[in-house]
Amino acid sequence: MKRNKIDEISFIGGLIGWLAVNPKDTINSRSRSS
Repeated sequence: MKRNKIDEISFIGGLIGWLAVNPKDTINSRSRSS
C-alpha cells in the first residue's frame, strides 16, 4: 500500500482546519456531557 503525500497533506490539513473550527474547550465540554 503506497500512501500519497497529497493524501497525507490533505488529511493533516483537514485535521488542523477541524481543530481550528472546534477549539479543544468545545471538545472537552462535549465529551464531558456525553
